[in-house]
Amino acid sequence: MVPSLYLHLPFCTASCAYCAFYSEPKTHWKGLWPAYVERMRKEIRHARAKYGSFDTIFLGGGNPCSLPPEALVSMLEDAGESRETTIEMNPESLTDAYEPLFGDGLVSRVSMGVQSLDEKTLRTLGRASTRNQTLEGVARLGYFQKKYHIAVNFDLIACVPGQTIADSVEDVGRLLSLSNPDHLSLYCLALEPGTALERRVRKGQIRMPGEDEQADCLYTLWEYLEKNRYEHYEVSNFAKDGAYCIHNLHYWHLDPYVGLGSHAAGREPRIDGGMDATENSQDLRQYAEGPVGSGYTSEHLTRQEECEEYLLTGLRTKWGIDKARFLSRFGCSFDNLFAKQVGKIGRGLLVDDPRRFALTEKGMMVLDRVLLCLAEAL
Repeated sequence: MVPSLYLHLPFCTASCAYCAFYSEPKTHWKGLWPAYVERMRKEIRHARAKYGSFDTIFLGGGNPCSLPPEALVSMLEDAGESRETTIEMNPESLTDAYEPLFGDGLVSRVSMGVQSLDEKTLRTLGRASTRNQTLEGVARLGYFQKKYHIAVNFDLIACVPGQTIADSVEDVGRLLSLSNPDHLSLYCLALEPGTALERRVRKGQIRMPGEDEQADCLYTLWEYLEKNRYEHYEVSNFAKDGAYCIHNLHYWHLDPYVGLGSHAAGREPRIDGGMDATENSQDLRQYAEGPVGSGYTSEHLTRQEECEEYLLTGLRTKWGIDKARFLSRFGCSFDNLFAKQVGKIGRGLLVDDPRRFALTEKGMMVLDRVLLCLAEAL
């Protein structure tokens, strides 16, 4: 199978209050980005020589559009054509200077981190963009969407301190009234240790919604999106007319992908049919100043580890685990292996038939509990 390619570009104007992904503010990388890009280009060319091509390409961060457009163009030209090429960006960073990404056909899909259209919520999240900047970015992306027929995803965050269910629904509704996205990623705010938001909650300055409040909010939003013809095909992802994110489907099917850049992870195929888990442990400066190929580690996934990951990713989707594919990949019957554990999972949480094992929306709410139950058999 031709692997996918993930490029991690950990460049941000400033760190958001909730974010735990590795990134650096502009004061830390302003003079380092040319060397970072040059090393990444060499590693892209090396990976392309090894694999020939990539099925999908994803530029993530951070905010890749913190870099000049010519830097992004050069990396994408090195990577070559793919079935789907996605770039993440923040609303305030999209200017007309980035039009060559679309006009030259280098990018076919944009994932814009809107998070909210409410000024107070944006401040709570510590976003760099104001409400007006966010609206301007959404409008500009809509222009490029129509002109170049690119696919568009918007990221939104729900269950933010101070945000009611009505506020969340209004956020989604307002965004849909202003745009026509093919895809939405709707995340429940996760309180990550060590973030500015987590510290505020710990000090009692703001309050996170409780589990029941979060569940009520998500169910309401899921129902609202279904009424607006968005298919809930993964725990946090919704597509209209089958416009799934192909790159992310590869993650959820545990297909191989190459991860390049500081703190990038990958899953690369072995000759024996197994997978190696790769990761680059270098920070942005170490990566920019280090020799090509340095900082990467590679660890053989055991069959048990691979099976655990397969369950973790596959059960996030509406399709769940294809039992024939499971048998082909792991050499054992899903039903025989997990029959006892499946019997412990409560009614209304799962779909179990001769072809597949999947979770209902109610089951997705307790995904971690289901995975712990199934792991007992491994």
